[in-house]
Order: sequence, then C-alpha cells, then structure tokens
Amino acid sequence: RKADACVGPDDPDAVELVPEFERSLSTHPTASEVWRRLTPGARRGFAHRVASAKRSATRRARIEEYVDAPCQMAGDGGRVGPR
Repeated sequence: RKADACVGPDDPDAVELVPEFERSLSTHPTASEVWRRLTPGARRGFAHRVASAKRSATRRARIEEYVDAPCQMAGDGGRVGPR
C-alpha cells in the first residue's frame, strides 16, 4: 500500500485520500468546507500526514484531530497546513 498522498492524473490539484479520511470529511460539513478552502499544497500535506501513519489507530487519531476540530486544518494566525 502506498503511503503517500498522490496527485490525481487528470487534475493536478486533486489529492487522493485514504478512504477513512474521505468518509469522515463527507460526514462533517464544517470540516469538509474547510478542506475545500485549503490550498492544494495544504491538502496534500494533511493527506500525507494521515496516509503516512503506520498504525490504523494513529491514522484514526489524525483524522479525528482534523475533522473534529476544523480549526486545526484552517490554522491559526493565517497558517494553513499540518502541524
């Protein structure tokens, strides 16, 4: 299984998400809206941080961190990107 977030072949700004992250975003409207407003580079950073987790428990914790607190994705003080 490839751990890196991949850029989609048809859309250079598309980011491939692990299924758990995609499902979680689809069920949390606020987090989904924040996700849509992120730059492609910030999305790739978040997607990579989630996908690079070796344990499923770590992956779930990272997803929860971003989805349950969208301000983590939006950043503070204008900073956007994974912590």
